[in-house]
Amino acid sequence: IGDSSLTKLYSMLVDYLWERYTKDGRPIVDIKDGQQKLVIALGTIALAGLEKGKLLIDEGLIRDQLSELEEDLQEDKNQLRELIHDSGFLRATEVKREKPKTYRDSYFLHLTFQEYFAGKELARRLFSADEQERAFATDFLAAHQHEPHYGVMLTFMAGEAFKAQGLAGIKRVLSLLDPGNARDLKGLPKQLLRLRCANECMGIDPKIIESLDKDYKLSDQLIRFVAVSQGYWKPEREEYRRIFYETLPALGHLLDHVRIKAAEQGNVEVLYNLGEMYYYGSGIAKDKKKAFEWYKEAAELGYDRAQYHLGWMYEEGRGVAKDHKEAFEWYQKAADQGNYSAF
Repeated sequence: IGDSSLTKLYSMLVDYLWERYTKDGRPIVDIKDGQQKLVIALGTIALAGLEKGKLLIDEGLIRDQLSELEEDLQEDKNQLRELIHDSGFLRATEVKREKPKTYRDSYFLHLTFQEYFAGKELARRLFSADEQERAFATDFLAAHQHEPHYGVMLTFMAGEAFKAQGLAGIKRVLSLLDPGNARDLKGLPKQLLRLRCANECMGIDPKIIESLDKDYKLSDQLIRFVAVSQGYWKPEREEYRRIFYETLPALGHLLDHVRIKAAEQGNVEVLYNLGEMYYYGSGIAKDKKKAFEWYKEAAELGYDRAQYHLGWMYEEGRGVAKDHKEAFEWYQKAADQGNYSAF
């Protein structure tokens, strides 16, 4: 979601579903601060399920987690279990109507809901007043941050940390994530995770981008990734490109900032390469209008390849209205620099 953030989206969805659940006195279970306690309970279950690699969560695991929460939340575990089921966030494959009700294996509405609740819970623990909870969160990050299947959950964690603690929250998260070395394939996913977490927070508040970029050189890292991924073909570079392209759709806010930075630096190759990526759909959804914008930035800075491509887009009406006069002018500029395609 390049123009917003997944954290904002799922936070609004949870609020909406809770409001719908509580409308007109519908809840069967009346618990003080019900939404807050429900989210903590769901987060604890979601996190435990992900740790065990389970999408279908057995009742034993749910009961164990709720038993541990009874004292902290000061709520009966059976009441909590009924609230979880009745609210609809966690659905049981079978329910036996007895007292207390019994449930069979349960599942979240969607895997991304499970990842959202787990990420939110991990962020809560990271900034908890309880030392054991903080230690759990830091130990979890140290142990699991390099595992690709936790990527979405950790992105949610970063977003929730920023919502709760502001700039200090995301800076704390970034300080706990391994910066890696982008020059090797093992280091690339580590740096991309940091970029993804920062980008998520920029979707919540775009004004933080300058501060984060100053402290962590985020746009410089992304510029380097683009340059390397578009270089001459080598077997190891193909794998580098694959990893980079998988993450690129989640870096929309940073890409917009890179366009400004690359133009300021006169880095025409990066501007042109990003135009190529948008034009051909390399790692990003095809968008000829955006491709035109990136090519134009590079062309106006005097890059002959971009000037030629801009002329061709004007001639063919790709990403812009046909304009043969403009096409001729850009072809002429490219030819003046010795671009043979423009002759």
